[in-house]
Amino acid sequence: MITLSDFLLGGLLPGVLALATLSGVWKFTHNAASSWRTAVVLSFLLGMWALDARGIGVLSAISKSLRIQESKDFLTLLVILGVFPDAVAVYGKQARIIAWILRIALCVFLPWRLLAGSVYLPKPTAVPNPFNTAAWSTVEALWWLGGIAAVLVSIWGLFIAARDHAPRLRATLTALVAFAAAVTLALSGSLTYGQLMGILTATLTGCAIASSFWNLERGPDAAAGPILMAFGGALVLAHFFAELKLMYAGLLLIAFAVAGGWFFAGKKWSTPLRCAVCAILAGLVVALSGMDFIAAQG
Repeated sequence: MITLSDFLLGGLLPGVLALATLSGVWKFTHNAASSWRTAVVLSFLLGMWALDARGIGVLSAISKSLRIQESKDFLTLLVILGVFPDAVAVYGKQARIIAWILRIALCVFLPWRLLAGSVYLPKPTAVPNPFNTAAWSTVEALWWLGGIAAVLVSIWGLFIAARDHAPRLRATLTALVAFAAAVTLALSGSLTYGQLMGILTATLTGCAIASSFWNLERGPDAAAGPILMAFGGALVLAHFFAELKLMYAGLLLIAFAVAGGWFFAGKKWSTPLRCAVCAILAGLVVALSGMDFIAAQG
């Protein structure tokens, strides 16, 4: 059950912080990309720590990101690392090549790091556990890790390609899809992962409001790395460690790509079709997960 504390710490706090941070960095630097990246990383991480701090204290919550206790704690590292590829890419042609290498490496690292040590990728032992029938073979591991990485890299590329097209609309739609994902994850059996997506929703909403207010010409593409690490990471966790169906995860990824990525830029019908696709996919996933939830309760 979502409490008032959940809403304040995982929703209102990161949302207000994102709005204030993006506005503040923009006023001081007039660099839209830096404003987006700083706001997304700071707001998402502080939202995570605020929720974790209940019962254990702020310092203990922050220390969980350094002394990892569970897979979701790795999201802190992944979100921070997500900043570097796009930050490096501005330094010329060779830097852009290096940036793509970093993006690919990070998108492979995400599923491996989140799943390493789990039943899917157990730690090697001298005596294999015959009861762990969920462990992947080498081929299965390559298939899953490579497939997840390919999807994330593709979406990252679409975000980058959309840099100059409808930034404020894309900011709004990414927040909408993230909200649908948060509801879906919560209905699929994990309030914890739903809360993580809720923090991202609040962060994107705050950034979208500030970006529209200051009329910035950059959207979520400016912080594509940390946004995708948070969004993709939460979906990976929810699918493999909760009960998020693969079909729902796939539909949410498509909706997120359409919301924030390149989508037939320059065509008159691009904007209404983008909005329609996002609304239909987001609504469909929420409706289906809601029916699953009701059926499970009955």
